[in-house]
Amino acid sequence: MHKYLPSALLLAALAPTVAFAQPASPFPPITPEQARSNEGDNVVIEGIARVHAAERRLGWYIDLNGTWPSSPFAGYIPDENKSQFSNLSMINGKTVDITGVVQFRNGKPIIKMTDAHQLRLVR
Repeated sequence: MHKYLPSALLLAALAPTVAFAQPASPFPPITPEQARSNEGDNVVIEGIARVHAAERRLGWYIDLNGTWPSSPFAGYIPDENKSQFSNLSMINGKTVDITGVVQFRNGKPIIKMTDAHQLRLVR
């Protein structure tokens, strides 16, 4: 066996993994106020969080830069996905990033959050 063959096989096995790796986003987060003009876009929105239970639906809202009903944007966590988001009360008053596709519900921009990776504590 050639002395470089094991190394070459290892590199060949790893090559597809490296080729499909996602780079970090080169774009800075947008503000909650900018969410309205980004319907259908996959974005990162950064703001000060206020967490509250949804009144008419099962789930939780994370309002950014304001409190319901006057906040410019909200992340929505359906009740069945809440277990993925540990201790939401800890982010109240903190700066967070919410990632996902901007949709509209009752005229308000929201991102439906089903995975904990969509929420990041900034500071």
